[in-house]
Amino acid sequence: MDVFNAVFGFTVLVSILLVTYHAGASKAIMASSSPFFMVTDEGQIIFINPLLKDDALLGISSKDISTLPPQFILFIQKQTGLNSFVYAHEFNHLKHSYTFIGKRMWFKGQRCWQVSVNLNLVDESNRNRSLGNKALLHNIIQNIPDAIGMMDENLVYEACNPAFVKALGIELPEDLLGRTLDQVAPKNIAEKFAYSDRNVLETGREFHIIDEVTDEKGDKQWMEARKFAYTDQITNRKGLFIIARDITESELAKEKLKQAKNEFRRLSLIDGLTGVGNRRYFDENLEGLWQLHIEKQQPLTIMFCDIDEFKKLNDIYGHSEGDKALVLVASALERSVSDTEDRVFRIGGEEFAFILSDTDNDKADLVARRIHKQIEALQFRHDGSLIKSTLTISIGVVTIIPQIKHSVVDILEEVDKALYQAKSNGKDQTVYAA
Repeated sequence: MDVFNAVFGFTVLVSILLVTYHAGASKAIMASSSPFFMVTDEGQIIFINPLLKDDALLGISSKDISTLPPQFILFIQKQTGLNSFVYAHEFNHLKHSYTFIGKRMWFKGQRCWQVSVNLNLVDESNRNRSLGNKALLHNIIQNIPDAIGMMDENLVYEACNPAFVKALGIELPEDLLGRTLDQVAPKNIAEKFAYSDRNVLETGREFHIIDEVTDEKGDKQWMEARKFAYTDQITNRKGLFIIARDITESELAKEKLKQAKNEFRRLSLIDGLTGVGNRRYFDENLEGLWQLHIEKQQPLTIMFCDIDEFKKLNDIYGHSEGDKALVLVASALERSVSDTEDRVFRIGGEEFAFILSDTDNDKADLVARRIHKQIEALQFRHDGSLIKSTLTISIGVVTIIPQIKHSVVDILEEVDKALYQAKSNGKDQTVYAA
């Protein structure tokens, strides 16, 4: 009995001490002068120190604490068996960094965590220095003619100049500062830049583009833009830097130069008198079509046409009349082909040529017949001809399915032989190579 009484008395004493301890701990917690909150092992807030509520120095509200982020709650639930922890957290909407320091405590009859909240003043100081630097940059770039903009990792603009906002259709730099592009710019413009902005931030790869636009007057303009990610050396946070410039003048100069080069090339490939392709153009076309027909294994026809007794025509009527005849013949030859891919070339003084794609013997014969009819329809007087009193033409033809073993030079010799045979046979006719 004495032992039982001793144990019972000890138990009562311990219970009284625990109650007293819990009551004292709760009273001490309630009276604490430090900003903190109490949270259970399950992550449920059961008390927020009045000093923490809407604390101006900390910059957070009781709402921020009562809606703890899921990642912190998961962290709390994993701290079973520990007596303390340190957890770094940043409230994104506040852009402040905090440290949560947890200690095991008894509070209102249960074990829970007392979590002190400390603002990371060093980080805050660095952030202010960074903002100060960006504000200085913003002021410096205002008079730079190039369009310059800078945004943070959340695509919020921290610096920009008039040229930059003008290119985006925004009136003043102040209308863009502290905002994202989709908050102030038309939807089509915001969507146009959003993908590349995020891609540069995520990958770190520089983005470069030359964009062609049309201004209010309908004139073309060119803008060259570069975007690249950077890391703020003070806060160690990423951001995006954008620089763009109007390169319309240089692009117009390039375009004019390109047009001039194209025109020069065109003129270098065109016969100045007749307007049809010259020998150089013939050679280039034949080389390309020859390789194409080797691949396709389709028939290719080459024709040489020569005006009969052309020297006598010049001797009788003069070179001006001879030039007139060449121009008329070239036009007649062009009318003889219906396929836009088939071309006529002047490859010598009075000699012309055709390259007819996918053309077999039957089709080639139809073209040759049309040529003779078109030339006859000209009724161009030629008293020096021993054949007719009007101008006539002779034609040599080769139709072949090109093979790798074939030589273009040999084929052209065959065409030339066929033309010579047409001349030898009495002119004003077509001869096909054997």
